[in-house]
Amino acid sequence: MQIYIYCSHSVNYLIYLQNIFLNSHSSNNDSYYFPYWGNDETGFKSEDEFVARWKDSFRKIINERYYANNEPLLVDKYNPIFLSLFEEGDKGIFHFEKNHKSFLSWWNTDGFGAQLLIELFTNELPLYDELQRLITKHKLKIVDEKLTVEIIYHDVYLLPNIEKKGYVLIPYKELINYKLTSQFSPELTNKVMNCLY
Repeated sequence: MQIYIYCSHSVNYLIYLQNIFLNSHSSNNDSYYFPYWGNDETGFKSEDEFVARWKDSFRKIINERYYANNEPLLVDKYNPIFLSLFEEGDKGIFHFEKNHKSFLSWWNTDGFGAQLLIELFTNELPLYDELQRLITKHKLKIVDEKLTVEIIYHDVYLLPNIEKKGYVLIPYKELINYKLTSQFSPELTNKVMNCLY
């Protein structure tokens, strides 16, 4: 079985936007997600339209990344996958560029940002061995000989039950849990098993 482990700009940028959106629409002032945008205007579409377009954008990226490891954010930052989440016109473009610059300053600061830290941490873990152990232990009949593992910096809340054969999203906190316990959480185990058979 071929296992590919990635830490996508595009997927993590959508999660970044999700978190800004959730913080700006949260009634719970005790729970915030990174990044916290404060009272600054986000430039997002209306709440319902943002959520619907975000889900569509996320599904589209997941489908494209499974087949071609596509990175729309690196190919064309003005891709409609991202721009469609913002108001139309100059105001939307202004807010998109502000968000995009903020994301890049954290994610890819001269090659030493959050992406590199997540990748370095991930490379220290025997994920391939753990996935093979899981397959053997549960006697899984693999449908696809390819598994794409996408490491994400935070949970996906707007589309919580993402299931695609041969593709699994693993939040960074699950990797920390794995490092501390030397095993996948039951939730992650189920998620991996569901994507494999």
